[in-house]
Amino acid sequence: MTSAVAKDFLTVPGIASLAVMDGSAPVHHFYGIDQSFTAKQQSLLSEAITGVLGSIAEDFASFEFRWRTYQAYLYRIDYAAVLMVVTLRSSLDKPHYQQRIQPFLQALQSTREEALQQLNTAAQQLGLLGDGPNNQLTEFQGPEEPPCLTEIELQTILNAFNSMAECVAYYLGKTVTTNQLKASCPDPSWTAWVDIDRHAKLIIRESPTRPLTAIEYQQWQCWAQRFLQNSGKVLRNLTSILDRQLTDAEKDLLRL
Repeated sequence: MTSAVAKDFLTVPGIASLAVMDGSAPVHHFYGIDQSFTAKQQSLLSEAITGVLGSIAEDFASFEFRWRTYQAYLYRIDYAAVLMVVTLRSSLDKPHYQQRIQPFLQALQSTREEALQQLNTAAQQLGLLGDGPNNQLTEFQGPEEPPCLTEIELQTILNAFNSMAECVAYYLGKTVTTNQLKASCPDPSWTAWVDIDRHAKLIIRESPTRPLTAIEYQQWQCWAQRFLQNSGKVLRNLTSILDRQLTDAEKDLLRL
């Protein structure tokens, strides 16, 4: 990355914070500009985002989400790393941002360590770095708090998942549905506690009443989305079928 590319991106109106997070390493880089994250917020965000990174389809390029007054954009750098750009929705110059993000992202993908150095240097030259720990490039190790728990029990999400699988199996058959469930599972380590029998039904080997962590809940939703995406290639009207046959509560749980 050249200094010019870094400066062009840093001066886009509306950018609040940047982060480069690598799911294969314990160290992540957070960089605040005018709206900064505390170390605690960095840990929680990094834990949540890197926790689901491995569950996203390999052809994933980018997606975005809203958080309070912010709009966050996530871009895959490589198989394990992601760039997060947090912007202020009310002040982001979106056309300017769209012009600058691609060369900035390409620089990170080709020479990440050099790009981070140039980013830090450009920020210093622009006077964007302060003396406080939350206004400069920071590195930290791991989350500071235990995983955040939801109010959703494991059995509840399992029931919704099995209802969805049962609907699909009625049209595609149990064998095809079973194979699609296995192929869509975002985390291979789940085979240690989740079985998929020959009737395309999920069976767990854990306490069914334990609450899901926030990351686990995201992984279940990701599994549902990947399963429906794959099954929908065979059954074109799958979305409308599930919309009719699943309850509103089940659709909300799986975000269908």
